[in-house]
Amino acid sequence: MTMNKNRSNSALCTVCTRPKNQLRPRKSKIIPDTTLLLCGECFEGKREPRWAIIMACMRYGYEAVEDYIVNHRYVGEEITVKETRNKQDIG
Repeated sequence: MTMNKNRSNSALCTVCTRPKNQLRPRKSKIIPDTTLLLCGECFEGKREPRWAIIMACMRYGYEAVEDYIVNHRYVGEEITVKETRNKQDIG
C-alpha cells in the first residue's frame, strides 16, 4: 500500500492515484493474480489502471480490453493505438 506523506492516514488508489482514507481490494479483471486497492468511486465504476489496460492489450489483444477502452473505464488520457501495440509490431 502506498502511503501519502501529506495525509498519514490515507493511501493511494491504484487507479486514480488520489489519496483516500478507505480502499477496497479487488482482483484485476484483466491482469491475472493482481489485487488492486481501489477507492469507492473506482470500485463502483469497475475501473482498471490505465497502465494495466495497455499491458493487457499488448499481451492478450484488443478484444480482452475493448470494454475498458471504449467505455473509458480508467483514469487519464485516451489510450492510443500506438500505446497498445507490441514494440516488435511497430515498424
